[in-house]
Amino acid sequence: MSRATKHLKKQLVYILGRRPDEFGLVTDADGYVKIKDLLRVLHEETDLKFVRQVNLKEIIYNESEPGIEIKDKYIRAIDRPVLLDHNPISANELPKLLYTCVRNKAHQHVLKKGITSGRSARVILTRNPEMALRMGKRWSSQPVLLTVQVNKALQNKVVFYQSGHLILTDAVPLGCFSAPPLKVRPEENKPRPEEAPAEKTKQRQTRRKEIERTKTRRQQRKEKGKFLYE
Repeated sequence: MSRATKHLKKQLVYILGRRPDEFGLVTDADGYVKIKDLLRVLHEETDLKFVRQVNLKEIIYNESEPGIEIKDKYIRAIDRPVLLDHNPISANELPKLLYTCVRNKAHQHVLKKGITSGRSARVILTRNPEMALRMGKRWSSQPVLLTVQVNKALQNKVVFYQSGHLILTDAVPLGCFSAPPLKVRPEENKPRPEEAPAEKTKQRQTRRKEIERTKTRRQQRKEKGKFLYE
């Protein structure tokens, strides 16, 4: 086994089996995470940017004790001494603010509909904005940071669940979070010239006249042709 493969295997065992929450990952009830989510985590490290799914499978095929197993599009550690349960967390254990990010293209939707789960089964929240931005940049070059006011959310009967250092919830309604103002595209700022009703009517009439003249010319040519061959 090469040094790079040994390092990769060690990282996989730690991330998947010990502290997935430290890397912004949430496992399902059986300890699985999506392979593409894991790869995005690994690619944050300079010495692991080379890793692809084939490298993960090589460890399984070539090692007698690979430490990981793959099922379809999911991966987990074989040894999972710490399996994080998603239990409800009490109000006194929560900070005043929580954070999450959305893609830039989802910014407008969030301002209209609130925060809902997209890629995961639940909305993943962090206790500090740095971690939220780190996770957001895995999916967007310019993620939009959202700040959840926990007390307002609790008043709206939002339930929070703990997953290690991460906090999960099903959704965050409007009025329970703040977001930066929506950026308007430059072309949307340009005023569109509005034609006066009279001008529009005049243009339609001109187009009709042109169509009628064209029909008349065609009819005249057709009749002229008949006359020549009679």
